[in-house]
Amino acid sequence: MSSTGVRSYRPRMVLDATKTSWQQAQDALRAEVRRVTALLRSIQDPRPAAVGQWNLGEVAMHLSQAWAGLPGLARQDLAPFQELVPSLTGVAGDAPLRNLDELGGMTVLAVKSDPERDLGVLADRIEIQAQEYFSACVGAQPQTPRPWMVRGVTVDQSLFTYHLLNETVMHGYDIAHAAGRRWQIEQIGRASCREECRSRW
Repeated sequence: MSSTGVRSYRPRMVLDATKTSWQQAQDALRAEVRRVTALLRSIQDPRPAAVGQWNLGEVAMHLSQAWAGLPGLARQDLAPFQELVPSLTGVAGDAPLRNLDELGGMTVLAVKSDPERDLGVLADRIEIQAQEYFSACVGAQPQTPRPWMVRGVTVDQSLFTYHLLNETVMHGYDIAHAAGRRWQIEQIGRASCREECRSRW
C-alpha cells in the first residue's frame, strides 16, 4: 500500500516476469544438457584437439567441473571448487577466487586434477549434476543474492542458470567441432545468454 492508499502491484509483476524468464532459461538449459550429454556418449575418442591446449576430453572435463562448481555456488557451497583445487580453500571468503586473474589458472589446475576422460562417464556426471541443480531451483527465488566466483561480487541466483547455459552451449559447440560434427547453437540459447548479460553487466 502506497502513502496515497493505492496498492502497488508493480513489484509483484516484475518478480513474476523474472520468474518466467528464469524458467525459460532453465528449459533452454535442460534442452542443451540433453543435447550435450547425447553428443558426448556418441563420441569414442577424447583425444582430438579442441580449444587452446585442451583436447576434446579436457573440454568435456571442464564442462563437468563447471556443472559441479556453479551449482555449488548457487547453494553457497565451495566444496566442489576446494576439492578440485585445495589451494583455494579459505583464500577468498565466500567465493573461490580473489580476482578474475586467477580464473585461468584455476580452470587449468582443476582439469589436470581429475584424469577421467571417458566421455560417457563425464556425460553421466553432467546429467546427475544437472538433475540436482534443477531440483534445487524448484521453489527458489531468482533474485536471491548469492556470492559469485570472485570475492566481493554478488549476483542474483538466476544468473547461475545463465552462466551454466553459456558454458553448456559454447563448450557443446567446442566438443562437436573437435569431433568433426555439425552443431547448431539454438536461438533460445543465444537469446537467453545475450539478454541476461545485457541486463546484468
